[in-house]
Amino acid sequence: MSTLLSTPKCTIYKPPVSPQIITPSIFLAGSIEQNAAERWQADLTLKLSDLPIVIFNPRRDKWDGDLKQDISNPDFKEQVD
Repeated sequence: MSTLLSTPKCTIYKPPVSPQIITPSIFLAGSIEQNAAERWQADLTLKLSDLPIVIFNPRRDKWDGDLKQDISNPDFKEQVD
């Protein structure tokens, strides 16, 4: 199971990892459109990292910006799901 960051109190998960929901947790919902949406998730993650929570960050470290954004595309569907 990969994590972006793990401190004694906070763990952050990014796709494609799909762990069981652990509480308390926070999902960083919002636009993740690569190279268009502000990259606010990293800043918020650092601000919350001293809390005893699990953070689910939907922004992938590696993403193909040329990927056809259509639900028929399995890679795009995995990201959305």
